[in-house]
Amino acid sequence: MLDRLREGLSLHRTHQADLQEFSPPFSDRYGGSAVATRWPHRPVEALDLRVAGVIDVPWATLAVVAELPG
Repeated sequence: MLDRLREGLSLHRTHQADLQEFSPPFSDRYGGSAVATRWPHRPVEALDLRVAGVIDVPWATLAVVAELPG
């Protein structure tokens, strides 16, 4: 889905899978979180937000640093 969104838009993108050393359960079903910007950015962290007892939601919060023009 992220590649379809990015197609033709010249966006820089990072997906949580690019930062995490594991694949959360059901990530193939739900996808996860991503950041897409017009400017190059540097990923800083992917914070795993899964709650104990809820294993089927693989969301993470992503932190990136981007230098904006001007």
